[in-house]
Parts: sequence; structure tokens; C-alpha cells
Amino acid sequence: MIFTTTFVCGFFVLTNNCFSYRGHDANAVILFQIIKGIAYRVTVGAANRKQSANEEKTMIPYRQFLHKQSFSFEEVLAFSRGSLVSDPPDGFEARLPAPPFLMIDRIVELESKGSKGKIVAEQDVRLDAWYFQCHFTADPVQPGCLGVDAIWQLLGFFCVWRGALGTGRALGCGEVLFNGQIRPFNKTVRYEIDVRRYSHLKDSGASVVVGDGRVYVDDALIYTVGQAKTGIFTGIAYPDYPARSKNSAGGIM
Repeated sequence: MIFTTTFVCGFFVLTNNCFSYRGHDANAVILFQIIKGIAYRVTVGAANRKQSANEEKTMIPYRQFLHKQSFSFEEVLAFSRGSLVSDPPDGFEARLPAPPFLMIDRIVELESKGSKGKIVAEQDVRLDAWYFQCHFTADPVQPGCLGVDAIWQLLGFFCVWRGALGTGRALGCGEVLFNGQIRPFNKTVRYEIDVRRYSHLKDSGASVVVGDGRVYVDDALIYTVGQAKTGIFTGIAYPDYPARSKNSAGGIM
């Protein structure tokens, strides 16, 4: 759809729902910025209302969260925004990274046996993924470090699922081996983690999990990550970003 109207020394154009001004009249430029601002607020408001409605549909009680053994994309996304649990306890602050850094589309299996457990999750490979645009020019490949980060993300989620309260941080890993790569026309990445040890440190309130991860693409094993470690810590969240506060600079956890 193309709509055009003239205005002194220029004209407004609406093309495929994109509004623009072509010209050099100063008053028209000001009017255009006002109209553009109103349109932006209307669009953002509608998007926020839609997001809120979707989040309300995915909300679950905390008790149910602790007993679920799989999570859909909508639930994983809601967790990254802090809106999955309808009645979070005090200290329920941990989040998965939000897109585009969220490396998980769904968690298909969670298992806990004492201090051990198992995690299986998947990510769909997208042709237009942000990292294919820059890593590398004329040679797109998903950075291997993102596969390692996905293991950390899942271990942090496991801690919260086990009842840990606080904010998550990656704590390192042992040997990492890359035996393959993820390219734009692959289909599915699968993460499998054997949780070796989950522990809650009562004195500090922190929780730590250690696991061995494997990354598959279309069922072929391409990465192994040994002794990956993630912790959940209290008192380090920085919810008032970008304002300065006691946690606006780094420090010991």
C-alpha cells in the first residue's frame, strides 16, 4: 500500500505501514516527528499489551514451577523476563538471558536425583540469527562460545528449578572440545547435561551446580564441555540499571 500527501516543500509517504517524510520544510519535519512519536507510542503500547496478555497465559504458580519437567519456548521466554512465576518467593531474581542472547528455545527434560540430575534442551537454528550476520562475513558459523554459554544458562536454570534463590553467574568450566560447527542450514541444536553435583551453601545462601555438557547439531556430537559450573548468589542483582547503585560496579560474589 502506498499513500502520498503533499505538504509545502515535501510530501508524506506511507508505504507498507512505514511512514516517512520526503522534503525540507522545517514545519513539516517537526510535524512528522510528532506524528512518528505518536505512532511509535501506539505501536509499543499495543505490543506491550499483547506481551502482557501472553505472559498472563504462561504464568504458573511457584510450586508448579518446581515440579515441571519441561518448559515451552513461551515459558522459557517468560522466565527470561521474570514473568513466568505468578507468586515468586522473596529472592526469586535469577533470569535466563533475554533474546537475542537466549540460546534455548525449549527445555524438553529435567531430572533430579539427590545431588545429581539431567537436562535436555533444544534450540532451532535460524537462517537470520544475529551471529550469522557477523561471524564471519562470507563464512557464517555460530560461535562455539555460545554453545558453552548455553550450558551455563541451563545449569543456572536447573539451580532455580531446584529452589535456589538469588541471581545466576557462570563460574567456569574444565576442558572444552569443538569437533564440529553450526551453520545456517542446520536445523536443531540439542544440549544434554549430566548434572554431577548440586549443592546449597547454607551459610552464604548460595547454590552451585557442576555438570558435563554435550552439544549436538542434527544429532551429531560437535562440542563437549566438562565440569561446567554455575552459581546462584544473593545480594548481587542490579534491577535499577542504568541508575547507579551499590551493585552498579563489579566485585566479589
